Amino acid sequence: MGIQPAGGRRLAGFVRRMTRTSQILMFVASGLGIAVIAGAVGFWMGARAQASAVAVSDIFITARQGVLADFERTNGTEADYEAALRKHIALLKEIESRRPPELNASTYSMDTAFSLIRLAGVLRKKGEAAAAESFALEGAAICAKVSTRDCSVGALTELVAKLDKRSL
Repeated sequence: MGIQPAGGRRLAGFVRRMTRTSQILMFVASGLGIAVIAGAVGFWMGARAQASAVAVSDIFITARQGVLADFERTNGTEADYEAALRKHIALLKEIESRRPPELNASTYSMDTAFSLIRLAGVLRKKGEAAAAESFALEGAAICAKVSTRDCSVGALTELVAKLDKRSL
């Protein structure tokens, strides 16, 4: 007879004394316990995978909307560009409101800040100085929440101008 763990004889004796019905019930109960644990782990893994899929989808949608706004800047009218920026900002704010916690807070915030600075520039050209100032200050405030860089309106306006020179 080989080495048995402490209490091994008692456990073996306990199983032999169990009736056939008790053995079946023990087998069913342990199977159900394993199924519940496996189901909970599977649900958790599936929920995380879905959150990642939604995040990737949101990133793609915001990138596409940003490209469309940039296209309007280079090929459309000022009115078309303004409308595209407003749509892009609304989309970014909506997605930011449901951003999964695993994404960095600056993921959408800096894009929103840059778009608000761009919109302020468009409004300034139209002569709407008060609205332009309001959007520029909102962009600077968003930047300051998530970044350590210089988030003044002037610095952001300069940065956006550099970024726009390199786009499409």
